[in-house]
Amino acid sequence: MILDQHSVVRLRGCFGTCVRAGQRQWRHLLAVAPERYLAAEAEEEKLRAQLGDVAILKERRAGVSRPLPLRELRRRVQHVDAAA
Repeated sequence: MILDQHSVVRLRGCFGTCVRAGQRQWRHLLAVAPERYLAAEAEEEKLRAQLGDVAILKERRAGVSRPLPLRELRRRVQHVDAAA
């Protein structure tokens, strides 16, 4: 059985939108299944409206960890793609 990239994503229980995934996986999902990424982003925004400054992802800079919302990750990826 030969699986293409989308088949592998579909076989995962979370369909590529696992909250335990890192930034690389979320960037990959944005590239191969933007509709799923945007759905997860919308759900995260609802959660942020209720809970405040929380996010699925986090980033560390200068030893300080802070939330990295999916919206911000998408903005950064699209900014880099536009500059290339």
